[in-house]
Amino acid sequence: MNIFLDTTAYSSVFSEEPNIRPFLKLKEILESKKGNLVLTQQIIDEISRGAGKRIDDAWKKVTSDKIDIQKIISSNFPEAILEKNKTEIEKLKKSTEEYYSERDKKFEKDIDEAERIISEILSFAKPIPVTDKIIERAKVRSDLRNPPRKDKGPISYGDAI
Repeated sequence: MNIFLDTTAYSSVFSEEPNIRPFLKLKEILESKKGNLVLTQQIIDEISRGAGKRIDDAWKKVTSDKIDIQKIISSNFPEAILEKNKTEIEKLKKSTEEYYSERDKKFEKDIDEAERIISEILSFAKPIPVTDKIIERAKVRSDLRNPPRKDKGPISYGDAI
């Protein structure tokens, strides 16, 4: 059985909460030789180019909710209350820092695992080189709007390939 997944499928794993389960199943199928991964070289290149940006975007989303406890507390309570509750405030700051540290480490571990799995899956691919004939056929499909494209910007034949 030949298996083809578009760039979007691979890129979807590089998110705030990477879900690698479907890719582990795909890897199992490929390892057992029950399927052949068929990809154009262009898709392999797109995955490589897009992974970094998707990981950066996911990292920004993961860390965008970080709260500066010290700033919130010091700007909302009188000095007398801060002094009276100094120990509890320090515990809260430490707990908050630990939470963010653990969350960040988990994200990094999950992304590293996702990158490793995708790399292993791509190692099974038998890349189809993009030939002049394939490009010509892609131009015809694109001109017919199959696949559909937005009318913004220069024409890209990538999805049609």
